[in-house]
Amino acid sequence: MFPGHSTTEWAVAVGAFAIGGPLGSMVAGQLADSWGRRHAMLFCTYSFAAGGLLLTFSPNIICLALARTILGFSSG
Repeated sequence: MFPGHSTTEWAVAVGAFAIGGPLGSMVAGQLADSWGRRHAMLFCTYSFAAGGLLLTFSPNIICLALARTILGFSSG
């Protein structure tokens, strides 16, 4: 997919999902309390869409890791 990257770079890109998940779970309750559940779910939906689009069209491994962090945050 992106040739010429080390195993460490791929490990960071794969592990970015696991970094975003706990961060999203820490924010989810506060977001639902302050914005309401409907708006919190809309925010989650839009962040999933943004992360998916960024993941689909990522031109390099840094964008790939960022997209996986966003998707992990949305999952949390």
